[in-house]
Amino acid sequence: MTQQIILDPQMRILVQGPNKSTADAILRLLKTNGLGNGKYEQQQIPALMACEVGEVQLLICDADGDFRTTWLFITALKTASNIPNIPVMITGKIGPAVSAAQLQEYGIHGFLKQPVDQREMMSLLTQTWAAHQNATSTEGQYSVAKQALIEQKTELAIESFNHLAGATNHSARSGIGLAQAHEQNHDHFAAQKAIDAVGESSDFSMLLTKLKLALSTENWEQAHTLTQNILNETKMHPVAVLQCIEALVSGKGYEIALKVIRTAEKKNTMQDSFHLLAAKSLYMTDKIDEAIAYLKVAESKEGRTLRTLEVRGRCHLRLQQFDLALDVYSDAIKLDSKNPQSYFNRALAHIALKQYPQAQTDLETSLKIAPSFVLATQKLREVKQLLLGSKAG
Repeated sequence: MTQQIILDPQMRILVQGPNKSTADAILRLLKTNGLGNGKYEQQQIPALMACEVGEVQLLICDADGDFRTTWLFITALKTASNIPNIPVMITGKIGPAVSAAQLQEYGIHGFLKQPVDQREMMSLLTQTWAAHQNATSTEGQYSVAKQALIEQKTELAIESFNHLAGATNHSARSGIGLAQAHEQNHDHFAAQKAIDAVGESSDFSMLLTKLKLALSTENWEQAHTLTQNILNETKMHPVAVLQCIEALVSGKGYEIALKVIRTAEKKNTMQDSFHLLAAKSLYMTDKIDEAIAYLKVAESKEGRTLRTLEVRGRCHLRLQQFDLALDVYSDAIKLDSKNPQSYFNRALAHIALKQYPQAQTDLETSLKIAPSFVLATQKLREVKQLLLGSKAG
């Protein structure tokens, strides 16, 4: 049985469930608390889609022990009525297979146990409505969109930032978010289009996003110009310089990163974190001796961390110092035994030393931690061939 209750001209609550007595109890409690003095409407679920649910601002569903069926109903209602952001409360038993985290993931704002307690229901109703208002405000929408981006829910992020771009007349913040979401989807053209829609801007976040986009398309000349713009606009502010260098190193703009670092050295504005970034850039440009020199400074500043050991191990591999590389990656594994890259890198040293059984063990461990590690899969196949060859010989 599905019932509607009009609370006031601005708000309507929809109460749904197979148990009419539960729906009636909830409606009575709402009315007792001064809510829902308007008319009631009752409809069967199949007829619900004909209901004017576009104005519904809160959905209360009685799960009655069958959460899956209830959730299918909620999904169908949201899809058919084009109200994807409607807040939802669940009543009744939902079954042991559904956790609080899953409820949150499904967009359930609150859960009422049965029998429904009046004070508990009104408290949860207030909290649910407040949470929904926050989520539908501009700031709340930004938070939702940004979280989707962080969690790599790319389609949701694109949809959310697209909506914000339209609602805010293509503000810099919405354009940046939309561009980042498209970049996450490897759609450079759409990302550039999102940036262009914002227009000219000297905003640091916008310049940094443009820089990352230029790096992703290997437009080194534009990346160099944007880097200079960032440094000029921020007057070499330490935080801005650090983020700029990190973006350059991440985007393989190593030569540009080194120029920025050397400028910081001349201006005596070097930060501790710059040394490791310099070591990475120098290693990637085959300047191994210089990389090790910067690495020593980095280690003196922050100790032998997983990050410094990773770079040092690569330098030893490049210099064909395989025994030293083994020691370094073994130290890295002691610091973090769940890092698949450390096992993979140590396997490379074992292979160079023709220690194929040890290499196989490390590669299998790497894949156990990260089953989709493509390079480890390929290298393991090669090692198994080498083992067969050595046995045949």
